[in-house]
Amino acid sequence: MAKCTLSIVLDPEREAYALGEVISGSVRVTVDSDCSCNALNLALRWETHGRGNRTHGPESVQTLFRGTWRAGEEHAYPFSFEIPPGPVTYHGHLLNVDYFLRATADIPWAIDPKAERDFLVVAPPDGSLVLTGAESDPQHTHSLETWQDLQAGAGAAAVFAGVVLLCVGLGLLLVGGNLLVSAEPVEWFYVAVGGLLSALGAGALYFGLRNRLAERKLGPVAVELRPRRVPPGGVLQATIHFTPRTSLHLNRVRVRLRGTEVVVSGSGTNKTTHSHDLFSEVATLHEGGPVLAGEAQRLECQFALPPSAPLSFRAPGNSLRWNAVFHVDVAHWPDWSQQVPLLVLPPAEQEEVPAPL
Repeated sequence: MAKCTLSIVLDPEREAYALGEVISGSVRVTVDSDCSCNALNLALRWETHGRGNRTHGPESVQTLFRGTWRAGEEHAYPFSFEIPPGPVTYHGHLLNVDYFLRATADIPWAIDPKAERDFLVVAPPDGSLVLTGAESDPQHTHSLETWQDLQAGAGAAAVFAGVVLLCVGLGLLLVGGNLLVSAEPVEWFYVAVGGLLSALGAGALYFGLRNRLAERKLGPVAVELRPRRVPPGGVLQATIHFTPRTSLHLNRVRVRLRGTEVVVSGSGTNKTTHSHDLFSEVATLHEGGPVLAGEAQRLECQFALPPSAPLSFRAPGNSLRWNAVFHVDVAHWPDWSQQVPLLVLPPAEQEEVPAPL
């Protein structure tokens, strides 16, 4: 049985606190029987919870008291913390981010009493920088040109993996089908595994070569996204341009803007990735039709994010991602597709805003 009880009182009590502000109050202790306290600690940190594995941010800890308490005493120990610069509180479908204050009294030879208090944290009203973890993600810190080079490298890696899987798969099919020594029975295990590896290899080859094949007709394709950092309620401009090498027929050219929660649960062989779209909007840049060789195409559109658009967030196994997916559908030919990440954050000073089209 605990020898005292704890409670956390905020002063002043507020509905929400802004990032970077100071949150203060006191830890109240009601002593039921004489006891010594090795340490009365109070910790502040943010945590994720929901469908994915739990994770948390850096923890700030204050030791408020060490000493002896007597039965019947009541104490109030003041505290104050500066709320870290991010992330903000978020309650979604698969992912939640909350801030907690947790008080613990280390009482020897007794149950350690605890108290917990959650509180709401929002972006500062002046639009100053909000750190969410997403801005340190390499896909956001790279320039768009570097990001396209990285995607090209991923395509080359997919081609290499596809060739390896296809060769191994075909080899197993040859062995399993007993094409070399027809008198032996067919090894169905080798046939099944070989067929699976061949299919995976063919898929990886198509993924790695798709855009290269598409550009044999389309010519080099370039995309632009301005700005790469956009505030909730802001305007985003998407542009794609190419000059076909040969005359062709376009089925359509589209851009899809998505905001998605992505969380990971479990680990190892039990690891599962879950996703849920929070926002999805498609803009058609070209309705389809014939395009002549050498006829330059510059297609653009604008997206208006809702004022309630959630901010980007990234932590181990938990993220809220925003991206634009460009897709060029070429009749009777492989399609061209590319995903470009962006950040949704409060507006920065002197942020560039696209002019209306």
